[in-house]
Formats: sequence, C-alpha cells, structure tokens
Amino acid sequence: APIDSQTKLHLLDIEDIGSVVREILNNPETFVGHDICICGDTIRFADISKIFTKVTGKAAISKTINEEEFRLMLFEMPRAAQDDLIDSYKWFEEYIDYDKDKDWTTEQKLWKLKTFEDWLKQTRWQGD
Repeated sequence: APIDSQTKLHLLDIEDIGSVVREILNNPETFVGHDICICGDTIRFADISKIFTKVTGKAAISKTINEEEFRLMLFEMPRAAQDDLIDSYKWFEEYIDYDKDKDWTTEQKLWKLKTFEDWLKQTRWQGD
C-alpha cells in the first residue's frame, strides 16, 4: 500500500460495531457529549504481515509502494476511485490519531473488541 510502514492503523471488526451501538443507544446519558473511540486493535502497517504469517503460517510482507505502483495495481478501477483510495492512505498517515492532543490509550475500555489476530483466527481468512 502507499503508506509508511510505521503508520499505525486503527482496526475494527465490523461485527463488533453492533454491540457498541446498541450499548450507546441503550445508555445515552452515559455517552452523549463524550468522545468515543471504537478500535479493536492499533498496529503498525509493517506488523500486519507479521500477524498474518503468525496466524495463517503463510509468508506475507507489508510493502510500502509509491502512488504510481499502487495505481498500476488498480488499473481496472476508475481514476476517481483510485484518487479516493490514495487520499485515504494519506489521511491515515496524517490523522489516524483522530485528535492528536488526546491520549486515547488511557481512556476506559468499555467493550472487548476483536484484535486483528482474533479476527484472522475467527474468520480463517487466508489472504485469497
């Protein structure tokens, strides 16, 4: 991907979202007016392949490529869609911490969410 190997990605299993939303809707007095960060795992781009290899036993690498190499991989996709993907990777690098002045790691953890490793084990995804 066109992203620095040290960029931290906040990952979330889409299946975890429902229980979080239900809790928020059932207890609005607890959550309204508060910042809520929903993240199952925060890992560096470079570590995604290491976790994938650990769980699946398949060799993998996380490779940073330039924008043109990335576009070549997406040659069948319209240019506007390519632009959107590239912009999202740039956003990850610059803004992934949402509010850079807030230390999200010290906040209360209200839900047990799946990590990337948990997700790989549960789905048995092999990268195909």
